[in-house]
Amino acid sequence: ANFFFSVVAHNNSGGKPNKPKHSVEDRSTLSPKQPPKGPTCVFCGLHQYSGECTKVNGQERESESKHSTNECHRKCANCSGRHHKALCEKPSSTSINAYASHQHQERLYTASAIIVNPNVNAHRASMAFIHLDHGSQATLISRELVNRLSLSPIDRREMTINGINSEATRPSLYDIVNVDIITDRGRYSIDAVVMEGTSVNSISTQPLDDNDFSVIQANIGSVPSRFSNYDVVHSDQLLSVTDTLELLENSKETKLPSGCRLLESSIGPIVVGSNKIRSHSLNPLVSVLTVHTETSFKQKIERLFSVDPSARVYETTEKESRKSTDALVNKHFDETIEKKDNDCIVQYSIKPEAKSELPTSYDLASPRLNSTIKTLSEQRSYLEYYDSIINDQLSLGQIEKVDPNDSEGIIHYLAHQPVLRPDKPTTPLRIVYDASAHLKNKPSLNDMIHPGPSDLELIPALLLRSRSRLGLVVADVEKALLQVKLHPSQRNMLRFLWVKDLDMPVSRPNILVLRFCVTPFGVNQSPSLLNKVINHHINLNSDDYDPLLIRQLVSNLYVDNTVDNQIRDSFHSFQLENFSLPIDRYSHLSDSDEITLVAFSDASQHAMATCIYSWSPHSNPTLLISKCKLAPIKAASTIPKMELDSLVMSHSLLRFTVDALRKEFPEKPIHVYTYSDSAVVLHWCKPEFSKPLGPFVNNRVKKINEIRDELSDFHHAIYHHPRHVRSEFNRADHSTRGLTAKDMNDPKYQWWIGPTWMQTCPSTWPNEDLSSL
Repeated sequence: ANFFFSVVAHNNSGGKPNKPKHSVEDRSTLSPKQPPKGPTCVFCGLHQYSGECTKVNGQERESESKHSTNECHRKCANCSGRHHKALCEKPSSTSINAYASHQHQERLYTASAIIVNPNVNAHRASMAFIHLDHGSQATLISRELVNRLSLSPIDRREMTINGINSEATRPSLYDIVNVDIITDRGRYSIDAVVMEGTSVNSISTQPLDDNDFSVIQANIGSVPSRFSNYDVVHSDQLLSVTDTLELLENSKETKLPSGCRLLESSIGPIVVGSNKIRSHSLNPLVSVLTVHTETSFKQKIERLFSVDPSARVYETTEKESRKSTDALVNKHFDETIEKKDNDCIVQYSIKPEAKSELPTSYDLASPRLNSTIKTLSEQRSYLEYYDSIINDQLSLGQIEKVDPNDSEGIIHYLAHQPVLRPDKPTTPLRIVYDASAHLKNKPSLNDMIHPGPSDLELIPALLLRSRSRLGLVVADVEKALLQVKLHPSQRNMLRFLWVKDLDMPVSRPNILVLRFCVTPFGVNQSPSLLNKVINHHINLNSDDYDPLLIRQLVSNLYVDNTVDNQIRDSFHSFQLENFSLPIDRYSHLSDSDEITLVAFSDASQHAMATCIYSWSPHSNPTLLISKCKLAPIKAASTIPKMELDSLVMSHSLLRFTVDALRKEFPEKPIHVYTYSDSAVVLHWCKPEFSKPLGPFVNNRVKKINEIRDELSDFHHAIYHHPRHVRSEFNRADHSTRGLTAKDMNDPKYQWWIGPTWMQTCPSTWPNEDLSSL
């Protein structure tokens, strides 16, 4: 069976786009081929070129050749080695030459859709960018999307990917997965071939013109933002002709003034076709579809050792580089912050190349203003509310009018658009300023600003500490980011456009140029600056308050972030808000003179897990924190090794928990107990164990000992050597096997309070002699 994956490129001559085809051959059902005219393959006689042969493998090819590679005078066109191209073992990547067209703008069948893991226990969904292809007879899905959805293969098939005028790949095994696409008719099930990396590369989209935009608004009302933005995206999924026709069935079709067509499909609006209007873009956009494969392990090893060892000494890891950059951001903040009256005036830490490389992006902000006005004009109240927000910010001094001819500093215009929230009558929309928007091959504002350290407390640590006290205080600062003043020298890079009169058309005489005087949401470094300013205020007044109070205030401070639409939609799709949890939130850690933590670890074929309980003589034990991790997909491991990994995970989570509680209880003794139901693992961890172990076990036992020493020396915890517990009392077993929400609240499973023996004092807890097991 032949499956075709289409490759689309613009023709430089202005004619119709070329469509070379890729095919996938299932070796079990290869259809016979007629011998081509002209030169033929020396191995099978069926292909025009020997390098395309899929009938004869590498060893058979070498036996067919009449001389060795040392005697070969032919230079390989693929790797420049001394052998024929047909004998080359280096996998070649599929590449397609694409030619830009200044005459036409081709819009492909692309859309965004919610893709769901059909396994009801997985609870996985993701927004994905898909390409619907009328020339493809197989559906592709990227490995990245497969991992996001935690999909498991339902089948594996040996296939060969071929392309006209390109070379065939070696026969390889490909995973087949099943996914569901959410449509307005319900779920649609699809089987897809998993491709490593991304399945479709560099699909470019340009904003629709005003006339098209008006027609689309008249037909469907609210217009998706992708129709008004310049964008380059990677497709997560390419659909076959069968799936494409199914999803496009009964779609209402409307011809747009530009020549494109609007399809109102079951997965949302799609604009396709050729734009006959000449593009004025200085950088023509090209859409290229190609199949990507990951570099082989052998190639990666060769590349690793091809680097000069003397040069590798100066390389730094990403973590080290980020740490160095964060240190520079902190230093820049300390050197540039100013105190004026009651305001703190700050500056962004900008990359040195920003002044020469950051464009003004006026050509991006202006079309976005047009589309925003048109969208809001559909409902006059939204437009007036949008205008009122800008006028309020103007009156409060958060933004200011600016002379367009002012050329001080870096000039940059931010695009902005509304996010509608009809469920909130008092705030039906909010304005989003897009500092990540950029022109083709040009950086965005966020690309030119260091993000800076987050400085945010981890939410699990905050929750652990919040449960340790009877009272919980929650406070809010209104529009906190807008309370931090920005230095005048940097305000011109935060310009944006609005209109002077809502009733007049969007034209240059009616355009108002504004700029921010504060740090707006959307600029990547703004949250970091806010936290630094808060800490700066605390440090300035630290002499007036108890040092312990100051330390607890800083460690328990968290500035929340906006939840985007994708996260909110996923939350609602899982119906998590219907889950109720009737347990005591107070952990009673502050009631006793000592804190006792008990950790359990377990592993199965599918997952590793750990859970930590707190014990108090004055109350029932309570679950503090747990963690579950899926077993590695590619590298299968034995159960004992996975049990050892889960014990390492248990120690890591214990270290995190102790570190979080130490900020609340710096002087209290903390006892730490760990339990595992694997006697083999506990034998490996015994100090007197002397049998030779492999690198895998040695490294993990070493890690456990390092965490043990860190808990004892740095955190001053009383560490008890790992103990054995029978499986029926190991509560981490529930995480590896899974519990329903109903079972989770069933007292017989003891998930929230631990095993029954934890109701007694620690001296009676299991501490079995492993030599008897």
